[in-house]
Amino acid sequence: MNKRDKLKILGGLILVASIFLIVVLRSNLFINNNSMKNITIPINAKTAVFAGGCFWCVEADFEKLQGIFKVTSGYSGGESENPTYENYAEGGHREVVEVTYYPKKTTYKNLVEHIILYTDPTDANGSFGDRGVQYSPAIYYENKEEKNIAQAVIDEIDAKKIYDKPLDVEILPRKKFWAAEEYHQDYYKKNNVRYKLYRSASGRNSFIEKHQGKAREKNFFQGDEVPF
Repeated sequence: MNKRDKLKILGGLILVASIFLIVVLRSNLFINNNSMKNITIPINAKTAVFAGGCFWCVEADFEKLQGIFKVTSGYSGGESENPTYENYAEGGHREVVEVTYYPKKTTYKNLVEHIILYTDPTDANGSFGDRGVQYSPAIYYENKEEKNIAQAVIDEIDAKKIYDKPLDVEILPRKKFWAAEEYHQDYYKKNNVRYKLYRSASGRNSFIEKHQGKAREKNFFQGDEVPF
């Protein structure tokens, strides 16, 4: 066996191991089932719903932004009632987050830019190691103004060719949001080591870093980078 064949075999083994690690880490085994506290939403806050793949990651990234009151992982976009982690995809739902934010401290446009730059907005069939429409990117608008803002941001990013492929983010009318089980909330805090292993193995971090750099070069992204 020559060196090239050995490298091919090694590469295949690494890929299989990475996929296995992602599946194991995304399962609900060994999850710390801490309780989620009930929090009253301030009257001057607004909410927005986004999908960007694994809601553990999307929640973690949004919570580190300025002007955010809280972020809740959940399910939306489908037809079934009371979806759970075991059946949400069957009901046509995506993994999403509901972002509660202060409009005087951040804007809806900033949130749209963030969800695009912190996922793979070119993949309509999943997100990194998680495959299926339930992990694909989407922006759920409340009104025509939000719809227009979302489309304008997508058009601008496409025009600047920050990504190698055109963006494939669905812009959809907002449906009822269903909060996910308590053990999914703030998962990156409750199970930090496992979360970091999953995130790194998925390829999410390296993809985001690469395209944030391109966005800065093209004078699109001027915000603070959110640490992983």
